[in-house]
Amino acid sequence: MHSVLVIGAGVAGLAAARKLTAAGLQVTILEARNRLGGRIHTVRDRTLPIPLELGAEFVHGQPEEIWEIVRDQNLVLGSLEGNHWCSERGVVQQYDDFWQRWEKVAETLKNAKIERDVSFSEFIRGFDFNEETRRTAIGFVEGFNAARADRISVESLRLAQQASDEISGDTPYRILGGYDHVVRWLSSFEGEPKPDINLNTIVHDIEWRRGYVRANQFVAEQAVVTLPLAVLQANIVNFNPPLPAKADAARQLVMGHVIKVILCFQSPFWEDHGISNLAFLHAQDQKFRTWWTTRPVVSPVLVGWAGGTAAEALAGMDDDDLLNAAVSSLAHAVKRSPGALMRELRSYVVADWQIDPFSLGAYSYVPAGAMSAPWALSEPVANTLFFAGEATNVDGHFGTVHGAIATGYRAADEILASREHKAA
Repeated sequence: MHSVLVIGAGVAGLAAARKLTAAGLQVTILEARNRLGGRIHTVRDRTLPIPLELGAEFVHGQPEEIWEIVRDQNLVLGSLEGNHWCSERGVVQQYDDFWQRWEKVAETLKNAKIERDVSFSEFIRGFDFNEETRRTAIGFVEGFNAARADRISVESLRLAQQASDEISGDTPYRILGGYDHVVRWLSSFEGEPKPDINLNTIVHDIEWRRGYVRANQFVAEQAVVTLPLAVLQANIVNFNPPLPAKADAARQLVMGHVIKVILCFQSPFWEDHGISNLAFLHAQDQKFRTWWTTRPVVSPVLVGWAGGTAAEALAGMDDDDLLNAAVSSLAHAVKRSPGALMRELRSYVVADWQIDPFSLGAYSYVPAGAMSAPWALSEPVANTLFFAGEATNVDGHFGTVHGAIATGYRAADEILASREHKAA
């Protein structure tokens, strides 16, 4: 019998497997995809000037879970520094005070006294912010968190902002060689025996009792379950016997949606049209509301992002429709014709995470009144089933790669502690 099954080979599952293997346990990894990494998906192609990130793209601040890997592998990171530009009502202009506006709201968020958890929309209505600051904050919260401002918990945002401050999380970094270096490090197992990795292995049923778990033909004493939130909510994987407390906790949370369209042009045309030193371009009245460059690397690539309500509005479109919507959004934002941009386009990639069958969304968020749900989702069951993944993070690092890695390490520690207790 294998000691531990790890269900899911995203960074949470790989982190758990790495720590358990280093402790000498036999580990079997079951992954539905044909690759490791889950919602990290780096695309490398000779026709592209740089590696492109279809999933997670930024390292938010200096979390130890990732910077440990950076130091060990001598990876090169660059911060995404540059100008914010805004396109609205036919005018494109530099948005010099974007971060100042958000920081004003963030300080209020951290320090305000509120009697009950409410949505961010309800929270911000209670303060005397001007209309532009209010729209900036709502747009940022919805885009960054892939959430609806009228649903996301203000208490979760407060906790997330406090956690972010501790790691300088407002500074986004890019791993210049590709985010998949993190996946490679996590899957470079140091212990013996090496884990048994099974790709293209879809799990439909998990049979369990204390000290016994079976998934497909694989049997172990314990399991780490790292299924994405939306997969748990859809009951695609059945637990036998059922786990009603887990199902209830999962139902209380929300899976946020993201669509990315990455456009590679013949040249960085925006520089020639006066949009200089571009880091982010905000176009709140468009279907794709946020665009960014690959800075600090200069390339002819722009990434279009639709998160939360913007992604929901694009649901059901095929790749051609999404490309057209993205090009149209960008054309309006930079005051060019869609046809002109299409003629300059060399290649593109579409990533619609809400239709990905193995994630059914991008990352989770906590709605108002559900702050206890991540805790309930993360609790072990009978020292047999352990849960990891970004939706189980309770430290405020919701929806982040480093937050997911931390939950994998936590689940591994829980397993090791349970074995020490049993041995004693």
